Amino acid sequence: MVNNSTAHARQIFTLFHELAHLLFHVSGITREGAAYLGRANGEDRVIEAACDNFAAEFLVPTQTFPWAAFRGRDLAEVVPEIASRYNVSRAVVLRKLLARGLVDSGAYTRMTEAWNQEFLEARSNASPGGNYYATQATYLGDAYLSLAFGQYRNGRLSLPDLADHLGMKARNVRKLEDFLISRR
Repeated sequence: MVNNSTAHARQIFTLFHELAHLLFHVSGITREGAAYLGRANGEDRVIEAACDNFAAEFLVPTQTFPWAAFRGRDLAEVVPEIASRYNVSRAVVLRKLLARGLVDSGAYTRMTEAWNQEFLEARSNASPGGNYYATQATYLGDAYLSLAFGQYRNGRLSLPDLADHLGMKARNVRKLEDFLISRR
């Protein structure tokens, strides 16, 4: 599961972090997010750190990282530039610097907490919106929706069963179908 209420760059990092869990053949499902690593112990901590390192290395290879860009420059200025160049979060760039010993864990924590707060404030100031049915259609995908509605129309699924397969209340199924028809 990827939390779509987080920044896009963070979602991408999460995908590669979870891929590492699959490659290492270890479970990694938690609803706690980044806070979990701070409380994890022993092998769990090692695994989470390895998955983070895998994702960071995959997205921002150490070999191509512009280490010289940080010499004599303010981190608050250069980190966003490099993050933008690699299309990753600022935290991923800062993590590379932390791993190399160029920033300490206190600076890392302070900066990432400030960036998280910025994101939350920007999100809270954004206008609410979105279309529930468009979101559901995106999550479920056209092929799955076509199959599910086809099974319903052919009498192989009842309305409650269809609603269950779609993860919604039965009263919303017709509205989803109307939305799907309207976008064709």
